[in-house]
Amino acid sequence: AFEYGDSIIVVDCGLAFPEDDMLGIDFVIPDVTYLVENYSKVKGFVITHGHEDHIGAIPYVFKKLNVPIYTTRLTMALIEKKLEEHGMMKSVKRKAVKFTTQGYIRLGYFIRGNEIEFYVSDTGIGIQAQNLNNIFDRFVKLNSFIHGTGLGLSICKSMVEQMGGRIGVESEEGKGSRFWFTLPFIPSGDSSSSIPKKKELAASHSTLKPSEKPTILVAEDTESNFYLISTLLKKDYTILRARTGLEAVDLYRLNHPELILMDMRMPEMNGWEATRIIREQDPQIPIVALTAFAFDSDKSKTLEAGCNACLSKPIASLLLKQTIRELLE
Repeated sequence: AFEYGDSIIVVDCGLAFPEDDMLGIDFVIPDVTYLVENYSKVKGFVITHGHEDHIGAIPYVFKKLNVPIYTTRLTMALIEKKLEEHGMMKSVKRKAVKFTTQGYIRLGYFIRGNEIEFYVSDTGIGIQAQNLNNIFDRFVKLNSFIHGTGLGLSICKSMVEQMGGRIGVESEEGKGSRFWFTLPFIPSGDSSSSIPKKKELAASHSTLKPSEKPTILVAEDTESNFYLISTLLKKDYTILRARTGLEAVDLYRLNHPELILMDMRMPEMNGWEATRIIREQDPQIPIVALTAFAFDSDKSKTLEAGCNACLSKPIASLLLKQTIRELLE
């Protein structure tokens, strides 16, 4: 929050996830005692974007603070979905804003040869030319005042490339930017398509365990992350999916997979706790931690919990496959 004179402006209103020793806690909401005590000074909340660590606490905080929310139209749509679930649509003041008084944000796609190109363009602040070459690198942030780790675009790049596409940006400072990515385009009915169909994905979630394929349990609550991992591995392995740490423990007990890929941040029970429980029952099963936290202390924490290896997101396909092969030998 920023306070000046008789005014307070709050930037973002997100959830935090509990540490592994905070048993029984699903999520952590910010302490707004000071804001409640100085309610008359609070002019509003400015929300930078729609990730859970930026908007997740809004339904809880705004039961105590009835002040306006200012954000972009896209983020406002995500916020309104949460307010609707909590029956708060009529009570919370909302204002969708643009970065420019005149301009646009456009989304679209078109087919070019054997590719589909998706794009989003705007008339915003633009990007300096010297930053265009490294904007898709890990931990790159062009504005140090904005929350985040600088991983978002690097994760997008990894996912697009894993699906056989390309990604890029054109921008001019002060005029706007155009981000784009391509994916292979194969017309409907083409039997040579390498794009997985819905039926194929459903089959990969089966709890059956064919003897000709090792079974891998993927504990991952984010749909896009699981889709990427499933696409990379389902040709050679039978894939099971758990969306929470608690579900991962239950599916392990029911199916006894040959290997587990364990996301560390999940609802109900985190990956560290799930790993400890599974490791107590089976000291031998290989468990690979998947985490967006790249610090040495985080990797040490996963190994202490009982993981055999730790891979950082965005996942590199060759390293993932090599790690699995080595652990299953």
